[in-house]
Amino acid sequence: MMTDRLTETATCRSKVRGFHKRALWLSSGAALLALALMGSLEAARPSAGSLLNERLGCAACHGMDGIALSEEIPNLAGQDRSYLIRQLEAFVSSEPEAEPNAGGTERYHTAMDAATRKLSYREREDLADFYAGLSCVPRGDLDPGTAPKAAKACAQCHGAFGINIEPGVPNLAGQKVDYLIAQLRAFRASLLGTDPFRVEQERFHQKMAPQAHSLTDEDIERIAAYYAELSCS
Repeated sequence: MMTDRLTETATCRSKVRGFHKRALWLSSGAALLALALMGSLEAARPSAGSLLNERLGCAACHGMDGIALSEEIPNLAGQDRSYLIRQLEAFVSSEPEAEPNAGGTERYHTAMDAATRKLSYREREDLADFYAGLSCVPRGDLDPGTAPKAAKACAQCHGAFGINIEPGVPNLAGQKVDYLIAQLRAFRASLLGTDPFRVEQERFHQKMAPQAHSLTDEDIERIAAYYAELSCS
């Protein structure tokens, strides 16, 4: 009789321990599932930059995915983060009445100036993070040997394949042709003093202006076409 009771007690204790183990396993599983769901929700939540891109109307020109909807507007997807921040700051601090080569205006654009002046520094960083984190869309791939002679100097900063060599320099590979042409013309005009785009935009850079100064229209078109067709990734 005593043996039967001991056996029954041991069996009961064993069942209780088994129940506790199963309960612990279920509890751990539920916790892991909850963490996984929270992670999924966090990953699916739009970033601050993504929300700004839509709310401020940036997507209307630069696209929801950072791919511009017009040939005259730059693609921003996968662009260098520090370069993007610097350009936003340049728009904010621009002085359209000043001469670009006098140091008064680094970059001016009627639409961009109006849009960026509303942004805080944190918002500019959020937008830069968003665009830099997007994937660019390759438009083709040329043998680097086909680069025009006039583009030789460009490779020193922008790389032979149009991917920047150092932070703060824009990637050119896969960029819009018309946009690249307009920027090179603006750099050239900043030293020549004849800016065909002056009413709409101005641009000056200590390195780029002298480089573009001697370029002909044909040189500019060849350089732009070359970089636009290179693969951006």
